[in-house]
Amino acid sequence: MFKLTVCQDDCRTTLPWIVITDRHCAEQPLALQIAELCKVYTPQAIIVREKDVTGQVYEKIWQSISSVANKKKISVLMHNHPDLAIKNDAVGVHMPLMSWLRWRKNAPSEAQRLCSRPKNHKFGGVGVSVHSVEEALIAEDSGANYIIASPVFPTSCKPDAQPLGLRGLAAICHKVSCPVYALGGLQLNDIRQEMLVQAGVAGYCVRSAAMNFSVKPQLK
Repeated sequence: MFKLTVCQDDCRTTLPWIVITDRHCAEQPLALQIAELCKVYTPQAIIVREKDVTGQVYEKIWQSISSVANKKKISVLMHNHPDLAIKNDAVGVHMPLMSWLRWRKNAPSEAQRLCSRPKNHKFGGVGVSVHSVEEALIAEDSGANYIIASPVFPTSCKPDAQPLGLRGLAAICHKVSCPVYALGGLQLNDIRQEMLVQAGVAGYCVRSAAMNFSVKPQLK
């Protein structure tokens, strides 16, 4: 049975966590949003997930975020742009499972280069999104450095998707040896971190809460 421990004080993040960007729900331009967030929090990594732009525009977005995050030594990964990740010497790339398998088949040497990116314990390499134990096993077998399992809880990003729940998440974590990060319905300083730890995750991901974050002025 999963057990919840609630912090009595202002909860501090104990699990590593990753920001996933979405400029459509960000409070301000992405680079500024990340800068604002990083004044208060230090995520382990940022995955620049902007799917509806050209490669040229995407590259500029990634570079603008990297210029902010690199000052805090935060890994900034690309999303579904492995060629651009190699070109820009990005620390890694995150991809949907089928996209990764196709690209790996067509460019095996480049895929191996990306999988060997993490150095000096820095977060990176190739990450793959999965939604089941079967997909997680395929992702690990294909060389993924880490996987993101989703959605764990109901989420506005995928309202029609059936959540894995903590049991589904735990099943994935216990079947693979690579790090598993949870995504879906999670918040900054999420009070369910102890549940996630018991499920076996290496960390968790935040999209909406990070993009909606703002520093509220203190009342005098």
